[in-house]
Amino acid sequence: MRLSIALFLIFNLTMANSFSQEKVTLDVKDAVITQILDEIEALTDYKFIYQLSVFDFNKKASIFVKNETIKKVLDMIFENQLEYVVIDKKVLLKAKEKVVEKEEIIPEEIELQKRTITGNVNDSDGNPLPGASILEVGTQNGTSTDFDGNFSIELEDENAELQFSFVGFKPQTLNVGSSDILNVTLLTDASSLDEIVVTGYGTQLLRNITGSVATIDSE
Repeated sequence: MRLSIALFLIFNLTMANSFSQEKVTLDVKDAVITQILDEIEALTDYKFIYQLSVFDFNKKASIFVKNETIKKVLDMIFENQLEYVVIDKKVLLKAKEKVVEKEEIIPEEIELQKRTITGNVNDSDGNPLPGASILEVGTQNGTSTDFDGNFSIELEDENAELQFSFVGFKPQTLNVGSSDILNVTLLTDASSLDEIVVTGYGTQLLRNITGSVATIDSE
């Protein structure tokens, strides 16, 4: 069985080599391709087998060659669109398998994962400042601290600056840099404290009080 297969392959290889080496001389003008194939069949021992769907065999062509290989002639009239399988002096004309070119991979615009900054805001004594405001400078993107002074914010620009503010404290603007954690200490702004009045039932602004009262300064 193996010997038969080997002999078959050797025979076909020999036929293919013979086909690629055999030469013809043609001088044909404005002839349909089927007529050109008939001319080659008349000059050689080869016969062509084909399906009409693989090429437009009614297409006209002119060809003048002298001692040119059959394969080269076929390439010329079929414009290198067909391939040839030679089996026992019979030449099967078939369409070339299309080589699927690797599609150029165009990277889609990948949405970058937004950078998240976390941290804590407290005063100079280390006490948390709940409700402190954190704003990404130049945007409307902001958040506030929780009861323990903790915050978390997704940046629109990973190289953003964050502004921290709280009533009675000096605002502070920091560049986030490379760290994803920012712990901020805000300093008291004495100039922003309004004069207050201490009463037996609460506190209120001096301007809202009438009558005789005692006052204390911010210290």
